[in-house]
Amino acid sequence: MNKALVTAMVLIAVIFLAGQAMAAADWRKGKKLHRDVCMQCHKSRGAADRLQLNARTKAQWSEFFQSGPT
Repeated sequence: MNKALVTAMVLIAVIFLAGQAMAAADWRKGKKLHRDVCMQCHKSRGAADRLQLNARTKAQWSEFFQSGPT
């Protein structure tokens, strides 16, 4: 019985943590932000060079957006 209880608790914890991770990563908001903000300058004939999303790591992008795009 204890083994079943521990297994159930671990399963609940995994499901809860997976849900939290999925909620934190909203790709639709990211795609809209990219289109509405970044691509204003980073498009063909824009003021800045063409933007590649894989040009930075996740940590670098997080730091960039926390400091605010220029």
